[in-house]
Formats: sequence, structure tokens, C-alpha cells
Amino acid sequence: MTILAFHSPKGGAGNTLVTAAIARRAATRGRTVTAFDMTRQNSLKLFFGLLPNQSMSNADGEPMVVRGVRLEGNFTSSREREAAIDRLRTTPPHDLAVVDIASADWEGRERINRFADLSICVIEPNPIGLASLTRLGEETPVTERDDIAIVLNKLDDRRKLSRHCHRFMKELFANQFVGTVRRDESANEAIARFETLVEYAPNSVIISDIDALLDAIELRLGRSASRSDRQTGRTIPTAEHQSA
Repeated sequence: MTILAFHSPKGGAGNTLVTAAIARRAATRGRTVTAFDMTRQNSLKLFFGLLPNQSMSNADGEPMVVRGVRLEGNFTSSREREAAIDRLRTTPPHDLAVVDIASADWEGRERINRFADLSICVIEPNPIGLASLTRLGEETPVTERDDIAIVLNKLDDRRKLSRHCHRFMKELFANQFVGTVRRDESANEAIARFETLVEYAPNSVIISDIDALLDAIELRLGRSASRSDRQTGRTIPTAEHQSA
């Protein structure tokens, strides 16, 4: 199984967009994917073309499968949330689970990161985004954390500061940095129309960026699997392993 935990130390960084996009693209590559929305906003479903008041469950109470992704969310009680975490922990072999964790939910992040294969931190290319990374390294510097991968979202090549932040992050977090997603208003426009980005703007730069990001994540997992295999004999399956 593979579990990816997406979390941003600062709200508004686009963590949910990246989570949903990775889930969708992984599904198109043949992975069996479940996306868990552990936030109170329950906004993950919007990126799959669902309505704000629409449930993620079908008439039988089972999670809906939308665009090839099984959606779990709308957890209104602690009991439901705990049950969801238990299901997440027991993700079937060869399946992929992605988890959208609210920026303020540090307790949930720590719990899920204990068994996640990779913690993916999404930040924006600005000083506040960079400063928020210090919250991830209270005990061990982020640059020394093998369990954390960093994604820069909302990159605007037209802005000098945005470009400089991008360059700075790639140099400082050379071992943790896995990819960049450029800013594209089509993402917000698609949600406003209750459509997916692929349907509304199939040529969006976000789509190609997510493809490259997913490649980098799978490569990162492959390296981790190799280290784990040498040490314990356990292998973390990636898309390449699944199709072999």
C-alpha cells in the first residue's frame, strides 16, 4: 500500500487542489485510489465536480467513486473520523490513499504521518510560506527529514519574488523538493462551474505540472522502497511495481 499525507503549515496554499489532482492523475495511470478529506471544509469533492452540499456517499452509504477515485469525507463526528483513520491505516496492498489534512490540524497530521509513506508539504512562493516551514522542524531541521517532501504551489513566473522563492527553495531543500505547480485561475473557474479542471481546461499548465509531480513522488517512493527493502525486506509498491 502507499499512503500520501498532504498538509500545509499555512492555510490557503492550495493543499486540497494538489491532493485532488494527484489522486485523479494516479487513477488515470491505473492505480486504485482513495482520497480522504480529513478537513472540516469538505472541499476536496469540489475538485471532482461535486456540489458543495452533495454527499460523498451513494444511496447505500458507500463512498462514491468519481473520475476513478474513491472519495471518503463528510466526517461529522470524532467517531466517524477515527473509523476513517482506521480504514486509512488498512489501505489494501497495491492501492494508493491520499489524505487532505487541514493546516490547523497538527494533531491529525502527526497521527497520520506515523504510518504514511510520505508527508507532502504544500506551500506558496512567498515569505510567509517559507517561514511556515519552520513549524515542521521543531525537533529536526526540515532539510534532514527524509519523511517530508515539499511542493511549491501557485508559482507565478511573471513575479520576481515568486521566481526567487522557487530558486531558493530548490537550493535549500534539494533533497526534499519534489515539484512545482504553476498558478492558473482555471482551477478556480472550474470549481465555480462545478466541473473538473481536466474537463474545463484540458490544456491547463497545472495538469502537466501534476504529471511531473506524480513522477517525482513515485521516484521518491521507489528510492524509499529500495532502502526499506534492503533494511527490512518490505517494499512500497509504486505504479511501476503494480504494472510489473
